[in-house]
Amino acid sequence: GVTQLSGVIDADVVAKTRLSTIEKGDYENANINGEASIKNLVYVADDLPKIIIKKSEITFTPRKAIVQNFDAKLGKSDLQVHGNIDNILAYFSPEKTMTGDLVIRSKYFNVTEWMGEEEATSSAATAANNTVAETEIFDRFKFKIDAKIGKIDYDIYQLINSSTNGTFSSNELIIKDFKTNLDKSDIAGNGKLTNIFNYVFKNETLGGDLAIRSDFFDLNQFMEEDNSVKAKTIANNETENLEPIIIPDNVDVSINAKIKKLLYTNIDLKDFSGKLFVKDSKVEMQKVTARTFGGKFEADGYYDTKDAENPKYKLTYDIKKFDFKNSFRKLNTIQKIAPIAQFIQGNFSSKMTIEGVVGKDMMPDLNSLTADGFLQTIDGFITDFKPLKEIGEKLNIKKLKNHKINLKGTKNWFEVKDGKIKVREFPLKYQGIDMKIAGSHGISQDIDYNILAKIPMKMIDQNAVGSAAKKGLALLNSQASKLGLNLNAGEFVNVKIKLTGSIFKPKVKFELVGSGGTSVKEVITQKLTEVKDSVITEVKEVVNNEKEKLEEKARAKKAALEKEMNARIKKINDAAEKSANKVRTEGKKAAAKVKKEGYKQADLLVEKAGSNPFKKKAAQIAAKKLKKETNKKADQVIQKANKSADKITQQANEKTAKIKKEYEAKIGRL
Repeated sequence: GVTQLSGVIDADVVAKTRLSTIEKGDYENANINGEASIKNLVYVADDLPKIIIKKSEITFTPRKAIVQNFDAKLGKSDLQVHGNIDNILAYFSPEKTMTGDLVIRSKYFNVTEWMGEEEATSSAATAANNTVAETEIFDRFKFKIDAKIGKIDYDIYQLINSSTNGTFSSNELIIKDFKTNLDKSDIAGNGKLTNIFNYVFKNETLGGDLAIRSDFFDLNQFMEEDNSVKAKTIANNETENLEPIIIPDNVDVSINAKIKKLLYTNIDLKDFSGKLFVKDSKVEMQKVTARTFGGKFEADGYYDTKDAENPKYKLTYDIKKFDFKNSFRKLNTIQKIAPIAQFIQGNFSSKMTIEGVVGKDMMPDLNSLTADGFLQTIDGFITDFKPLKEIGEKLNIKKLKNHKINLKGTKNWFEVKDGKIKVREFPLKYQGIDMKIAGSHGISQDIDYNILAKIPMKMIDQNAVGSAAKKGLALLNSQASKLGLNLNAGEFVNVKIKLTGSIFKPKVKFELVGSGGTSVKEVITQKLTEVKDSVITEVKEVVNNEKEKLEEKARAKKAALEKEMNARIKKINDAAEKSANKVRTEGKKAAAKVKKEGYKQADLLVEKAGSNPFKKKAAQIAAKKLKKETNKKADQVIQKANKSADKITQQANEKTAKIKKEYEAKIGRL
């Protein structure tokens, strides 16, 4: 696969030892010494970026190789290295790991061009060539590293002034400390990453456990590829152009995060901390805390992007002392769930479980949202709320029309389902008026609320001069006379108030009721319903007796049909299972025969190599490869047998499904 190779290698190196000496790690008894240098080496091979080693100097001793002045261009990247490799001869032993201590520097490194892509090999080509072409990458090393890279390009992201020190092997990176900057964000921490080589070169899963810290981190840069659009979007406090963050499916990493300031859309989160588990395109969150909107919140939950077009989330959170105005201005969820918040000054606490789908703007899709919990006003008052002003206008209650209503200590339990926010009944007392409020409002801001109010008569008719006061009394008196009631007889009047329309264009209806909220009309209707239900019950008893007799006959016929159906299905399934087991057994025997013959040929290769250590080593490598191919062929034989057996089972299932459908149709007609 090499298409270009040029340059100068100047070497004067002696290496003479036995393989057994290397495998014992007895490097002092290995005769290796000398020097080697490389100048302007150009190496171009299939599926790899162009490699240029400008210069490199290595001094060899039995114990170590001293690397000096290694300066290379790896594709678009530059790399400078110096340090020691403690057991260079480990390269020749498949049992030994090379160790060392390296200092790595780079002005620019492009990770993206070194990310491997999965290659599909057709079964026909494999059968024709009977070989598997593989690019072997040396992975038996474990180095202490001190690395600093000025700029790193990874996918659409660019990391600036990155540094780390720790221990690096192909399978594990133990990080004592790392630092980097991503645009305006900074990040530092420690921990470990596992399965690194297979993640980079084979797209396998990256594992790890990290503790990270940051003074400032901007999540928005992960939501939008076009930085110019993103900057304009955030500057204008808009979120429409942001795209959901997609969690990789080949990462299994736990993160303990502490971030002084975290920017998410147009929301500033301060003193963010928590445990994050990233796995299978999903982030699990545990004990996440932060300060924002003048208060603090704690949350547990998840964000799942297995369906990248419709990411899901679920949060159980505890909010303490959020500011109403800021929350309403920046959280579209609050705008829809609690639109009344725009009329409230003060702060609130809330406990809620909320779940749904994230929309294209990285905000919850409110049509899919379900939630339940409560919102408690800690200290606040409501002003200019149109529905209350409308009630005050209708009843001529001046204090409802113009005054601020204190909401301190009110607690509202609610649930969100099917685009509706249902608020459970809660009490509210204001200026001598006792109210019980319950109802619902929609995501589209339509309202449907019932208010049972106990209003002092003196509040309605005080200063009852002029047309406005008379109009308020007349409205209630007209209903009272129809029910044979006298408003002047009591100190209070109980009124059921129906609120519909919207919070900006409310519609108000009034109805006089008893103290429990039941109108006279409702009492009469209830009595008529009770008489009607009694007659219906007697008729149903006669009908049910006849119905039971017919159902008993149908049940007996149904049982007979089910017994007949199960017998036929069992007979087919038993025969299919017997045939499938036979096919699998024959497949295992054939695979064993293939494996036995392949291993025999492999052992002959080693035997023919004789005592020559180099021939023997080469034969061992070839034998190992042949055994690997033999295992693969044996697996293919078994897979083919299993496929045939599965087909037998599938055909049996299709036949039994057809029989079951026929019988179910007969049973359904009973």
